[in-house]
Amino acid sequence: MSKQAKTYIVLLLVIAVLAVAKIKLGKKPEESALFRFPANRIAKIQIQRPDEKLLQLERRSDEWYIAQPIRALATAEDVDRIAESIAGLKLRSDYRDEKDTKASERGLDKPTVAVQAWSKKGKQLADIKIGDETPAGGERWCLVGGKLCTVSSYVKTDFEKDPEHLRDKKLARFEKDDVQRVELKYGKTHIVCVREPKENEPEIETWNIKMPILTGADDFQVDSMIGAVRDLKTEGFVESKNKSLKDFGLDKPATTVTLSFKKKAKRAPITLQFGAQAKKSVALGKAAAGGAEDEMVAYAKRVGRDEILCVPVTKLDEVQQGLKQLRDRTIWDVDTDFIEKFIVKRPAGNNFTLARTSDDEWQVIDPKPAKVDQGKMDSLLWAFEDLRAEDFVEDAPKNLARYGLDKPRGEVRLVMSKGKDKVLYIGKPRGTDVYVKTADSPSVYTIREFAVKKLPTVLSDIAKTPEPKKEETKGTEGQSEEKKPGETPKSTEKKT
Repeated sequence: MSKQAKTYIVLLLVIAVLAVAKIKLGKKPEESALFRFPANRIAKIQIQRPDEKLLQLERRSDEWYIAQPIRALATAEDVDRIAESIAGLKLRSDYRDEKDTKASERGLDKPTVAVQAWSKKGKQLADIKIGDETPAGGERWCLVGGKLCTVSSYVKTDFEKDPEHLRDKKLARFEKDDVQRVELKYGKTHIVCVREPKENEPEIETWNIKMPILTGADDFQVDSMIGAVRDLKTEGFVESKNKSLKDFGLDKPATTVTLSFKKKAKRAPITLQFGAQAKKSVALGKAAAGGAEDEMVAYAKRVGRDEILCVPVTKLDEVQQGLKQLRDRTIWDVDTDFIEKFIVKRPAGNNFTLARTSDDEWQVIDPKPAKVDQGKMDSLLWAFEDLRAEDFVEDAPKNLARYGLDKPRGEVRLVMSKGKDKVLYIGKPRGTDVYVKTADSPSVYTIREFAVKKLPTVLSDIAKTPEPKKEETKGTEGQSEEKKPGETPKSTEKKT
């Protein structure tokens, strides 16, 4: 046989081997999508594994729920990933034109996992059975709608989810910036805060308290409280079968938080309830192991969600804020550039009126004209430009004499060139603080006494200290001659 003939035979054998390999590996070795629907179209999923109870997941509005084998709220992100794995399932090798005559050999008569998916209207979108791994490895035999193919081996793990793993451990999920209103009730406390456009700056949103009084709220404190609600996470789920809400103190909750959302969020309000407290080991029926196992937890639930969760009492404390913690402590916040006069009045006298003469200069008008020391004036303005309460004493006082405010020992009036004048009445001291109230509010506060101590009592407290006069003597020619300290005037020097 010639050398050329042998070459032809080898070439034919190679072609034959490649053809067999193509048949063995499938007709379409490139990965391609098996389905043509988006993941968000899936509204119901069933997953069956050998010797496991059926796992059924259902989408309700924007949330996923576990319908079987337990009834519980699922973590939406986890179930969304399962839906994406179904919709994005890719073909590795295609045998869909062939009849599967070896189902038992490929593990498809008893699949390792069977997955089905339906739309909201009940139309079946997917019917997937995953069997054994192929001899070559890296792929698994798969029936999609009864048609044979192979898929990547890792797909199987996407569907091997334990129901307990899928349960949502958070009490509620929401975006902090979407919250429009928060209502907090516990004990005798009932507070309502609403997010509204800021006065004179409608492009900026700020929190205001609507109950129990109408006043501004501290934006940071309200946001922190909402953040604490968002971050509440269960330490475990309570077995509530054959038990009533009364057993957990949830028939009459000790604390209730209701969150309402902006229109653009397109979601219903959320109400969270907190009941009795117990040791974690008792609440979850586990033997105490010391340390974290014995921490105190509170029973909690979200209205509309069947499960009862346990949240750490320390985290609940971050939610149970009081009116004093949530209130805006600003008594007034003025732009000092718009203060025209700074007036101090006292019943015993020592009154002062300071007037602005230019952008950076002030003049004493009363008790007598004098130039103002700019450094002292800046310090005085700084003390009163952003006046903050140390404590909220009483919002509807019946006895101002108790605080020395029936006959204030001092009054500060800021005459403004823009906006309403500011008036502060000064009462008795309380420790290192002093009682005060403003002319436009009945509320009594305390402020740090250092601000009051900045107020001038004598002229030298605010006036510019005059420069010492220079001492002069007559020279030998009858002209004035400046005398320097420690120096003998020339006119008296002895001639040598």
